Amino acid sequence: GGGGATTDFLSDVTVKSHGKVIGQGTIDLRDTLSKIRLGQLQPKKVFKNREGLLPQKPAGYYKEFVHPTPGAKDAGPQRVIRGQGGELYYTPDHYQSFTPLN
Repeated sequence: GGGGATTDFLSDVTVKSHGKVIGQGTIDLRDTLSKIRLGQLQPKKVFKNREGLLPQKPAGYYKEFVHPTPGAKDAGPQRVIRGQGGELYYTPDHYQSFTPLN
């Protein structure tokens, strides 16, 4: 990857689960991103980009990591998606929208 900066904080984020707003405010991604970089966080699965919101890439290109949501009963709706080229994207609403992080 390039030497570009990575966004660790996102402000004014609306976290949604199944259409319901479950959180709002600043999201701190430092811990999750650092674990991904260090290989301490295993991908939940391959992200297939079915919604077509990320650049089209070959199958298996994107991996999906869980960013914990306080109070969520399951994995929650927040994910960080990483491409094989090192691109990082954040979704607060289970793939309805993405913010590039680098």
